[in-house]
Amino acid sequence: MSFGPFGRSALALTVALWGAGVRPVLAQTDRELAEAQHQTFVVQVDDAIDVANDRDPPWHAPLGRPGAQLWSGMTEVAIVFNRFFGSVVPNDTGVERPSADEHMVDEFEVGLDDRLSFVLMGAANDHVLTPLHFYQQFDGMPSLRYDLLQPTHEVPFRIALTVSPLAGSLTVITRHNGVYDVEQLPYSFAIGGAGGLDIWQTLRLVIFHARVLAIPAVDAFDGAFGVELVEMVQMKWRLTEVFDLDPTWPIDLGLIALHVDRGSARSAVYAWTGDFRSPAELREVWQLMAIIELRVN
Repeated sequence: MSFGPFGRSALALTVALWGAGVRPVLAQTDRELAEAQHQTFVVQVDDAIDVANDRDPPWHAPLGRPGAQLWSGMTEVAIVFNRFFGSVVPNDTGVERPSADEHMVDEFEVGLDDRLSFVLMGAANDHVLTPLHFYQQFDGMPSLRYDLLQPTHEVPFRIALTVSPLAGSLTVITRHNGVYDVEQLPYSFAIGGAGGLDIWQTLRLVIFHARVLAIPAVDAFDGAFGVELVEMVQMKWRLTEVFDLDPTWPIDLGLIALHVDRGSARSAVYAWTGDFRSPAELREVWQLMAIIELRVN
C-alpha cells in the first residue's frame, strides 16, 4: 500500500458510515480489551473462592477470547479518513481551519497483481473567502492503475496510467460554524471521469514524482461542463544522507510545484461574489512549496 499526492461527498459518507458501523462488530479498543481481560480474571477469582468454600461455581456464558474480534483494517480506515479530510475537519472547539495552500490529490493504493492496482483518490480543500465564508471542495474517485513500466536496476522509473470511470466533486460556499443567515449560498456537484499519468523515481538520496491528471465533469444541477487539470512535480532530498548530518535526526527537504485549473463545471459557485474574495480567483492556482520533514519510524 502506498500514498501519493482527491474526496468527500459520497466518499466521506461511505468511509464515515463504514467506519462507524464496523467498529462495534469487528473492532475493540485497547480499553475494551483490558476490560474483557479484567472481567475474565474476576470470574476466575470468584470461581476459585466458591471451590475453596465447597460450593459449586455458577455457570458463566462464554466470554470469548480477548482480541479474537480485532480487525486491523480499522487502522487503514483511520489513515484514509485523516489523509483525505484532516485539512477540513474543525478542531474540538469547532473553529474552522481553512488553509492557504492547495491540497494535492492524495491516494491510497492497493496492489491487485504485478502491474494492476486499485487506487482510492481524493482531496479536500478549504479556503477563506470572507471572515465568515469559506470555499470548500471535496473530490473523490475510485481508480485503476496499470504500470506501463516497472522500476528495475537498469531503469529506476515507475510509469503508470490511472483511469477512473467515476469521479465526483462537491463544491460549496459555506459559513463559519454557528453563523446562520437566510442567504442562499451556491453549490455544485460535478460528475464525470478521470485519467492521468504518473512517473516515480526512487533513489537512495532523491525521490521524484510527477503527475498529470484530467477530470472532465458536468454539473448535475445546471449542466455546466468543464475539464479540471492537475499538474504536479514533487521532489524530496534526503538531506541527512546528502550532507552526512547526525543520523539520529534524519531530515528531508521536499519541493512541490503544482498547477490546478478547476475548469468551468463549477460556474455556479464562481459567480458568487463576496466582500473580501471571489471564488473565481480559486479557479486557477499556481503553487510552489518547500517542506522540511523529520523522519520518524
